[in-house]
Amino acid sequence: MLVNLDHVHSEWSNWFKNRYTLVRYEDIISNLSKEVFEIYQYFDLPMVDIISNWLKGIPPPGMKKDRMYAMVISSGDTATAEKWRFRDKPSLVSVFEEACSPLMETIGYYSVNGSENLQHNKSVPLQTADIPFLRGLSVQGLV
Repeated sequence: MLVNLDHVHSEWSNWFKNRYTLVRYEDIISNLSKEVFEIYQYFDLPMVDIISNWLKGIPPPGMKKDRMYAMVISSGDTATAEKWRFRDKPSLVSVFEEACSPLMETIGYYSVNGSENLQHNKSVPLQTADIPFLRGLSVQGLV
């Protein structure tokens, strides 16, 4: 993933500008409507009622509700995204963080740095509000 993001960064002004955005899984499952709206907005597309209603779970006229969903996000999905925090040992998390820290920093994930307290503290999110990689492009005047 990091190699792909490096390629996007190096080719931003040639091809990727206004054609690429990065979305994290946790952002989608925490607020699907907001993320879809922002994707439409990024690509300067109008949000049409059928998509907006689909996100709200409102089927189009004549369609059965149980066949409506192309994607279902349950309350368990959010818990699943952070399940590792409560299941894995701090030593295992440290190994993962050491191997993945460049990617984690690029896409906005905080490291627990071996802190068992931080790892198990549900009130502390382990991702930034925005994605540093995308912010980095705008800082350099590329967006």
